[in-house]
Amino acid sequence: MPIRASARLALLLAAAHATAIAAVIAMPGAWWLRLAGCTLLVASGTILIRRSALLKASDSVVGLQLRRDGSCQLQLRNQRVISGWVCPGSIASPLMIVMQVAYPGQRIRRSIALLPDAADTDTLRRLRIFLRFAIERSARNK
Repeated sequence: MPIRASARLALLLAAAHATAIAAVIAMPGAWWLRLAGCTLLVASGTILIRRSALLKASDSVVGLQLRRDGSCQLQLRNQRVISGWVCPGSIASPLMIVMQVAYPGQRIRRSIALLPDAADTDTLRRLRIFLRFAIERSARNK
């Protein structure tokens, strides 16, 4: 399934980071600590929006292939394909899908957030059904 850039996700991430920056500015303390915090938040927001929402980074996920056993392949923007497993902790709601993918032999998981503008409606519906039923069933059988 192809994944498109999401303007909604970009706006949501920008709003979350702007709120965090406002909170850091409002905190008491040395100005240079607040400046450092704001700088880190701007960098974090820029990286996340570029990678997860606009899909401009080389390690952005631009395609996804799922299998009935819960395994998946992630197609990255740099043409690499990474295999992994969809974790049972993934969330599927009509407003947002958050898939957690575990890589074999690694403790780190990757989260993929999909809002309604990231793919066509039917594809997202099928993905929600897959996450609700196939992953739950495979988690119970383990």
